[in-house]
Amino acid sequence: MSTREATEADPLLSRQQSAIEAAEAAQAKLKETQQMMDKRIDGFVTALGAEQYLNHLLDRKQANALYPTTLFVARACKGCLIFFVVVCTIGLLTGFLFQGSLELLEEINAMDAIEAPKLMLCPQPWGHKFAVRPHVSKASIVNIPGGQSTPLSEETKHQPGNFSHVPCAPEASQCQCLDFSTVMLRPKQGARAGEYDDWPYLRVEFQAANAGEAPGEQYAFGFYAMDHTIPQTWSYSRLGYMTQGDVSAEEVATGKTEFTDGEPCPRYGFRRTGEQINQHADGRTVLVFGYDVFYLYVIATLGSKWSVFSLVTLCLLFCAAINNFGLFEIMFPEQLDPDDPAQLMPNPILTTLCGRCCMCLVPKRTSTEEEAEGV
Repeated sequence: MSTREATEADPLLSRQQSAIEAAEAAQAKLKETQQMMDKRIDGFVTALGAEQYLNHLLDRKQANALYPTTLFVARACKGCLIFFVVVCTIGLLTGFLFQGSLELLEEINAMDAIEAPKLMLCPQPWGHKFAVRPHVSKASIVNIPGGQSTPLSEETKHQPGNFSHVPCAPEASQCQCLDFSTVMLRPKQGARAGEYDDWPYLRVEFQAANAGEAPGEQYAFGFYAMDHTIPQTWSYSRLGYMTQGDVSAEEVATGKTEFTDGEPCPRYGFRRTGEQINQHADGRTVLVFGYDVFYLYVIATLGSKWSVFSLVTLCLLFCAAINNFGLFEIMFPEQLDPDDPAQLMPNPILTTLCGRCCMCLVPKRTSTEEEAEGV
């Protein structure tokens, strides 16, 4: 019985034969399409006269197992990588040499407790003096929203839970300074950030009046940490009013690296959340402040672009850009020939720069070259 008769007698065999013929026809059509695409690519490269330049990217001898279309795609990939690395390197060096700085490093540290800042109260307008210098009549820790209050006492010696009047910096001799740094403010034990149900705030009540001005005009206040320093940010309120707000703790660390803490300089910001006139007949001024989140924002600054840390950072970024060439090896890995493997050679740049002092960076001479030199 012939194959055709057997096929007609068996319907299943007939369907299999039809599927095989259809697959062969599709494969032949695909091969024809690939050949047409290869001819177009080769014609395009020949018309431009670019073959000799493209061989510098990827030599055609290294792609005997690739279709011309695949070779063109591989060359395009390598060209894009070279362009990307060159542009990134130029941008990195240009920014480093002409702008003179790298990006600032910023980190956020969660704190179990933060000491209360020192408070500076100044008369307004600037340059004037208080007719009645501020003196705290009452200070306490108020838990929000429960309202429990823990009074603080004024002591000349620093003890936990106390505060004191301290001298201000010479530049702010007309101001009044209060030291609350021994008072530790901490969230409820076990509470997580974003899930607080209790906040400790400081409530400070004081009497003050500006010289020659009607009661109820402005005063300035700011927060600081180190003695004989000036607050870096100022806020303004009115005497005889109750002002409420949130304090944010920051720290600028000059020369901070992954290995050193640098020189930290604390600073504080204030965000006003409310203000209303004080209903007390004596016209006391009330200031309520505390930390809304117990995080310390640390900003690291680089003092000089020629510091060791700056130069190491530059080298790491440069190496990261150069390392992108490894992406090409992932897309088109080299095929190892056990009988004739590709030989590794030192980079010609290393050989030229360091070959005289480092013999290991100079390629070894073959026995034929040594014999020819001896002759």
